[in-house]
Formats: sequence, structure tokens, C-alpha cells
Amino acid sequence: MTRAPDARKPKLHAGCVEIELRVDPPAAAGELVWERASSTPQGAQIVLTEEGPWLRLDSFSVFPVRVTVPTQGGETLELVLGGQQGAQPAAPRAPQAATPEPTPQAAAAPEPRIEPPASPPPVEPETARLALMELRSYMRSFSSARAAPEPTQEAIVRRVGSEMSKAWELIRLVPKGPREELHALFDEITAAMPAARELAQQEQA
Repeated sequence: MTRAPDARKPKLHAGCVEIELRVDPPAAAGELVWERASSTPQGAQIVLTEEGPWLRLDSFSVFPVRVTVPTQGGETLELVLGGQQGAQPAAPRAPQAATPEPTPQAAAAPEPRIEPPASPPPVEPETARLALMELRSYMRSFSSARAAPEPTQEAIVRRVGSEMSKAWELIRLVPKGPREELHALFDEITAAMPAARELAQQEQA
């Protein structure tokens, strides 16, 4: 990891390529720990400037390049840049045989039968219960972030809301008998973060 003393602008010159690394959405940029980021293979290096992180390559020959960045929440983001420059020539195609004309005696092919999509299999109550316990632990892992900047808190609400939506989808596939009990447990757990719960309900709508 290299920290540059001043801001850099992207440029291309002999022996070096620099690419600006951006975070989408920009509000989530504060969650990334760039000081612990890494890049492979050799010849690819992350440079930190006042304007933000850059990826410096010795040359195009180091592609493909993988960049990994840890987050404050313990997750890891990955970005893969790579591929050969320029289009590959198309392989020669063999001449195709002429399609024979249908004879009057040929029977018409039957129309294809469209099968309806299969219903998802039912979920065991214990599987959904374990998912709810994991959701509770996941929410508690963000308890120390209550004093974080507002953009960081908004990003956390979105992530927790997504996990709530996944747990709710499992409960929906549980047989009707134990489903009500799991609904009550879901309400108890998610009451701690009403904003995230509202997002989860919007996803299920």
C-alpha cells in the first residue's frame, strides 16, 4: 500500500497505468478500510491520495487484476479487472448444408408445451428459526455503529433490511402451523431497527 503526498490525475504513459477506484453508492465509501486493501498480481499497486484510492499498474500485461478491500463491518469487497486487449478474430465457419424443402406429406411439428414454474419447496421451521437467530446476531454486530456518520448509518440500514427480507422469505415458505410463531419471533427481533424493517417490507411488497 502506498500513500501519495498529493492528489493524482489519471494518466497513461510508458511503463505505468493509473485507474481511479470509486465506491457506489458514494455514501458507503466511509465503510471501506483502504489501508488494509490488497491487489494482485505483482505489478498492481493501490495508491491512496487526497482525492481517493487509485490502482497503479506497471503495464497492461499484468491483467487480470484483483482488488480486495475489507469493510468496517467485517465483509470484503472484490473488484476484478482483466481480459486481453482487443477483439479476438472469429474462427472460420464451415459451410452449412442447404435446408431441404418440406414435402407435402411432412406432418407439422407439435407446438412446444410450456410448463408452469415449479413452486419453491417448503422450508423446515428449524431452518427458518436458525436464520432468525443469525439475523439477531447480525443486527447486534452493528450496535457500536450508532454514533457513526449518517451516510454510514444509512448504508447499515440498507444491509440489515436486505437480511431481514431474506429471513422473511424463509418464514413465508414454512408450513402454516409453526409459521405464526416464527412471525412473532421475527417481529420481536426486527423491532430494534424499524427503519431496516420498513425497507424489508418494501422488498416483499
